[in-house]
Amino acid sequence: MSPNTEQRGIHSSWIENAEWWDTTMALDGNKYWQQLQKPCLERLVPVQPGCKALDLATGNGLVARWFASKGASVVASDGSEEMVNRATQRSSPEEAERISYRTLDVTLPEALEELLQSEPGMAGFDVVTCNMALMDISTLGPLADALPRLLRRDGIFFATLLHPVFFTSGATRFVEVVTNEATGEYYNVRGKIVREYREKAPWRGVAVNGQPAFQLYFHRPLDVLLGTFFKAGLVMDNLEELYFDEKDAIEERPESSANYTQIPAIMAMRFRNFQGVSQTTSAMTDTFQELRNLVKGVILTPGDEGYQKSLKRWSHAAIKPAAVVVQPDNAEEVSKTLGYATAHKIPLAVVSGGHATSGSSSSDGGMVIDLRRINSVVVDAAQQTVTFGGGCRWSQIDEACAEHGLATVSGTVNHTGVGGFILGGGMGWLTPKHGLSIDNLVGAEVVLADGRIVTASEQHNQDLFWALRGAGQNFGVVTSFTLRAYPQGRVYAGPVIFTLDKIPAVVSFTNWFHANNTGNEAFWCGVCGSAPGTAGPVILCMVFKNGTQQEGEAFYKPLLDIGPVHVMAAEMPYPKANDLVPRADDRVRRLQGGANFVMPLDAEFVQSVADEFVAFVDGKGIGDGSMCMFECLPYQKVISVPRDATAYPSRGRFYHFASLFMWQHERLDGDVRRFQRELLGKLRQRGYQGNGGQYANYDGERIDPTLAFGENLDRLRVLKKKYDPDNVFYKWHSLWSGSS
Repeated sequence: MSPNTEQRGIHSSWIENAEWWDTTMALDGNKYWQQLQKPCLERLVPVQPGCKALDLATGNGLVARWFASKGASVVASDGSEEMVNRATQRSSPEEAERISYRTLDVTLPEALEELLQSEPGMAGFDVVTCNMALMDISTLGPLADALPRLLRRDGIFFATLLHPVFFTSGATRFVEVVTNEATGEYYNVRGKIVREYREKAPWRGVAVNGQPAFQLYFHRPLDVLLGTFFKAGLVMDNLEELYFDEKDAIEERPESSANYTQIPAIMAMRFRNFQGVSQTTSAMTDTFQELRNLVKGVILTPGDEGYQKSLKRWSHAAIKPAAVVVQPDNAEEVSKTLGYATAHKIPLAVVSGGHATSGSSSSDGGMVIDLRRINSVVVDAAQQTVTFGGGCRWSQIDEACAEHGLATVSGTVNHTGVGGFILGGGMGWLTPKHGLSIDNLVGAEVVLADGRIVTASEQHNQDLFWALRGAGQNFGVVTSFTLRAYPQGRVYAGPVIFTLDKIPAVVSFTNWFHANNTGNEAFWCGVCGSAPGTAGPVILCMVFKNGTQQEGEAFYKPLLDIGPVHVMAAEMPYPKANDLVPRADDRVRRLQGGANFVMPLDAEFVQSVADEFVAFVDGKGIGDGSMCMFECLPYQKVISVPRDATAYPSRGRFYHFASLFMWQHERLDGDVRRFQRELLGKLRQRGYQGNGGQYANYDGERIDPTLAFGENLDRLRVLKKKYDPDNVFYKWHSLWSGSS
């Protein structure tokens, strides 16, 4: 039997066994877990709150939930997607916030490499566990080779398995009836006869009587089993053989392992890693003096004045304690900082405005390159371009352009940073007229992973310029952008608010808007948990028109005739239209999400979305600031650009749906994330168009790269290997499945 055939057999058996196994183990596990494995785990694996754990072969999540109960942050994986789904469903809201689940085949080096290149893999784990699964894995070499890189220095690899001497198909159990010569009474003596040990082919068996499918077992003599990990550089510092006690005997099942109390049922091993990534590397123990000598900008470490402020993000849930925050003054200092981080293998994140709710602009225990000091703005009125630093906010660009009677395609809220917005595509009020931000990108200054500072444009590094426009966060640090600007007059814009009973009429207007807009208008509508001057949830509409108040009111007359409770739309300078949504409290936890939808909208469907949304936010008491919006930014200009002209694939005859949840208490994190996934899943079932269609800037959680990049994914992966082969830039939506 070939290794590939063996592995397929393992996967298929666990698909069949998943439901039965999950039901059998339930929340508390069986006697093996309760009496042998869990007590040993508690003895040999010290867990401190906040430690990082990787649980391999998680099954229905017993070990992962145990880690979470101790305050650990856990990545739980299994080779069976069905088992991962079962484990996910078993997690309580509190546990779910500490555990991220993923499918992982540890026999595949490329799958382990993806994990290593993900955020948790780059940071390293304090402990990796593999509970009762080594005998189920056809080859241990890829896992053993990966462990020194997965584990932090002095990290623990803990594994349990059926004892490789006594519990194999080469060992036969026997029960012998013996006479007590003193009393003449009979009693049973149990033992094992080991017939095969050095060499034993894989065999079929069952872990627990009653399971629906056989599974494959792989025997390894002790020298092979332990030697695999020794050769990888791990050092064993503890080994235990685990026995059942006499009180555990099951007389009605003479063959039960619990009856063989003189023979160990399980072997537990603890290895240490003395060569991995240290949470506090030698580069970090000197307060980064070498880095301070290289960079003249601001360098902040824990305890420094300004350090805590530098960690602030738009979502309080996205704040992570970096080991060091670097605020360089120019591209040259960014280059030196990157060189230092890569030389010392320090995982890093880049922050422009810190608006991402995914946490992609934060680094837990690593480095943050904060671009806020690279914030110059230069408008060339004659050429109608604007050049600005990667650390700018959109308010700076809007105001500088307005001084010359110009504007460019910016965000609809001006307190966001420019970097992530542009590189992810960039949509705003002017998109119907001028397209996406990336469609107006003339050129960019980019610091690559190897420290080179290059220009990307239609004339220079054209392949990099292609990749930047839609997937740029995966390719470098952009320290300067140049965008086209256009003459811009005053606009009519602002909120129009309705009571919820007006949903059918507002949906009818939305369909009318789709058919009748001229490219000078943009429109949002949706449900907001609360709005100024109103009680409870409302319909929030945002209107926009290039033109005067009279022109705006004339175009939006069908909407205004529905009977709003508040009309706050008015004529204003263009920059003011992007300043209508306040920045609000930085201490609030936020989560964004996105999907798309096609026209015409169905009032019954929109009503169902609104009902579910209102029931959730009201039930959790998080209506203030939470909203879900159907965004109608006419797409004719966007789809006039071929789908393969840039890396951005989300060009089609559809609009985008956006959700935003705001809450205060960490205990609600899991509930909010689960509900958002359900809500977006409902939208995606109706609206996904294939070949992309996912506006990645809206997603506060990792999305599959085929959704984020569609048919451009293969080309992007080739360019990633060219420009960032070591995956230094991995924090945003990854080009590889399973990374984050």
